[in-house]
Amino acid sequence: MSKLYDAYATSKDAEANGIWVSEPGGRFKLARMGGANTKYQRALTAAMKPYMREMQLGLLDEATVEPIMRKVFLDTILLDWEIEADDDGTPGPAFNVDNATKLFADLPDLYAALREKAGSYANYRAASIQDAAKN
Repeated sequence: MSKLYDAYATSKDAEANGIWVSEPGGRFKLARMGGANTKYQRALTAAMKPYMREMQLGLLDEATVEPIMRKVFLDTILLDWEIEADDDGTPGPAFNVDNATKLFADLPDLYAALREKAGSYANYRAASIQDAAKN
C-alpha cells in the first residue's frame, strides 16, 4: 500500500461501528463524526433541517447549535462506555443516553475531547487499526 493510503485510508467498519478510546477514568466507544457513518450524516441533516434558513443567512448561533450537536452525538457517535469505579468502590454509571447527558453536562471538557476524537480521521485509519489488531 502506498504511503498516501497508509496515511489517509480509513476503516469504513470502524467509522460506522466505533473504536474504543481511552480517557482518564474510562473508555468510550465512538463512531466517526463523518466518513462512512451514514447514521450520523442522516441524523445531523434531519436535526439541522429546521434551521436551514438561519444557516444560509449566517444567523445560527452557537447557543442554538450546541444542544443539537450534542443530541446527535449521543444518538449516533457515543456507542458505549466503560467507566471505572469511584475510589470508594461505587461502580461507574451504566451507559445510556440519560447518564451520558448528565456526564457531559457535568464534564463539558470530556464531551469536547470525545467530540474531537470522533471527528479525527486519524483515529479511524485502516493502517493503525490493522497494526493494533496484530498486537
